[in-house]
Amino acid sequence: MSDVRHDYARQVELERLLNADECDGMPLGELLVDEIREALGGTSTFTVRPYLVSFASLVVKAIRKPVDIPDLKATVIYFRSGNLTHHQAIERSVKSGLKGPESMTVLRSGGAGDFHVRDALQCLRPRDVVVAVKQVTRSRRHIRACVARAGESKSVANRFSAALFIQFLRARGMESFLRTQSETRFLSADFDRGALTAPLFLAARRMNLPSGSIQHGALLPAETLSGFTPLIADTIGVWGTAVRDQLIKEGEPPESVVVVGCPTLRGGQPKESGSTPATHREVYLALSEPDIFKERQVVSFFLKIAEGGASRYGFKVKLHPGRDRSAYQWISDDFGIDLVPEGVPIEQFAASAAAVLITGSSLGLSMLSSGVRVGVVDIPEAASKMSRDYVNYLKVPAVRSVEDFDHLMSNAELCDGTALNAVMDNPNQAAFRTFLGLDAG
Repeated sequence: MSDVRHDYARQVELERLLNADECDGMPLGELLVDEIREALGGTSTFTVRPYLVSFASLVVKAIRKPVDIPDLKATVIYFRSGNLTHHQAIERSVKSGLKGPESMTVLRSGGAGDFHVRDALQCLRPRDVVVAVKQVTRSRRHIRACVARAGESKSVANRFSAALFIQFLRARGMESFLRTQSETRFLSADFDRGALTAPLFLAARRMNLPSGSIQHGALLPAETLSGFTPLIADTIGVWGTAVRDQLIKEGEPPESVVVVGCPTLRGGQPKESGSTPATHREVYLALSEPDIFKERQVVSFFLKIAEGGASRYGFKVKLHPGRDRSAYQWISDDFGIDLVPEGVPIEQFAASAAAVLITGSSLGLSMLSSGVRVGVVDIPEAASKMSRDYVNYLKVPAVRSVEDFDHLMSNAELCDGTALNAVMDNPNQAAFRTFLGLDAG
């Protein structure tokens, strides 16, 4: 079975090759980082129409009557990539690093916020389109050579050329937007290697505007690449010392990796794993990977656990908050298992849990830190890099049978607490202040 982290190594190597050429001083690989991920590690196929639509939309912004962009007078501009609970928690934590008259503006791609990224792109001008055509035309030969060297198809090269028009225009528009912000001293986001954030951070780099991204999901130390490097931002705020060590091992300078704690933790040291009161009767399965074959196998295994004499518990499936619930009716129809209602606060969820079974979800870390028993579904169909890291690094028990589940429920200490604290420490206001670098200069 293919390993996403193995695929990621291929992505990073192609990014490195593409970075040998630049568009207006911006390395091609960094501009195309999200497109590389989609082409080499995703499942999408290349069709030109979506790219034409996006390019046309940007051209319209460039040639229409200029729009006055307000100076938001923000000390920090923070880009929030989503509107889920952990996105909001990261935003609050970054804001906690401000003091006195300092302020933060939230740049968003959806949901509530101060300023939408499409409004920022109103700063595009006709000259940007002309420059984009010249730059991308010049770079096409290099793209084809790099893609061929990486053993990928001509279609991938065409895809990258189409995407480069869009990413270059985004970077130009975002740079113009940032130049209108007279008081901004730092740019931040919950990820720096996305389709919108990569050009935003590259624009900041061209302006010498300090920037930093924040770890937005679980990361356990491993021998393979994390997915957070190479950094495009100047710095990254991470959850714990073990994560810091991992990113340094991957080649990031120590001064670029700052331990800020996990924004979703709400204070207090992580509880002893397995300390959940015996009165809790719900056992949950957390589905986190959008792979229908793998998910059906995991739910089928979960049903066997439920039917294996564990009638004293209730069994429910918790979907990742980003999933379309309407696509998961099969869990109830085919297996007779209910879903956890949408929007249940994580604290309430933890308070009702006797145990949570995972395949590699960040939820596992949150539950462990709350004292909830966690088991890793360890069946061939569910194998993943993160599931192995849970077992090998945190010493979370593997569940391969009904007997393993019974063992999980009858033992008190089922996690390496020291390792857990190194992976996700509590958020620290002073550390976020250091991360923002606002006291320097």
